[in-house]
Amino acid sequence: MNNRIKEIIAHEHLSDGEFADLVGIKRSTLSHCLSGRNDVSKDIITKIHNAYPYISINWLMFGEGDSGLSSDSRINSNLFDSLSNSDAGCGDAPKYEKDFDLNTQKNEQQKPNNQYNISPIVPQIDINQLEKIEIKEKRIEKIMIFYSDSTFEVFKK
Repeated sequence: MNNRIKEIIAHEHLSDGEFADLVGIKRSTLSHCLSGRNDVSKDIITKIHNAYPYISINWLMFGEGDSGLSSDSRINSNLFDSLSNSDAGCGDAPKYEKDFDLNTQKNEQQKPNNQYNISPIVPQIDINQLEKIEIKEKRIEKIMIFYSDSTFEVFKK
């Protein structure tokens, strides 16, 4: 099975690391499977099949049948690959060109001015209130010192 995985990697023109990242497995896991150190698990096969659904699962697991790697049997990976120029309407004039021009002009007129009047928010404090604030005096009541031999001392006033 590792030879078939190597064949997929070669067909896709990827390095082992790129293939592992694309499939969603750890690079070391792929390396161990390709070297024969570990067997290819069901999870790895599932992830390869999910990443490359055009590859035959029977071929991947057992080497039976067509691999699906040929360009004829491969499913288009890009949604727009199958569209032709005639389907996309390339080269045709817009059907509603007048409406398009009017909408463009309206949108340009409705664009907001990007200059904003931003003033910093500064809280206003009444000086009379500052005088009423009582400042409580803090005093040290005790100091504790811990030593590395798990002893400590407490100093109280």
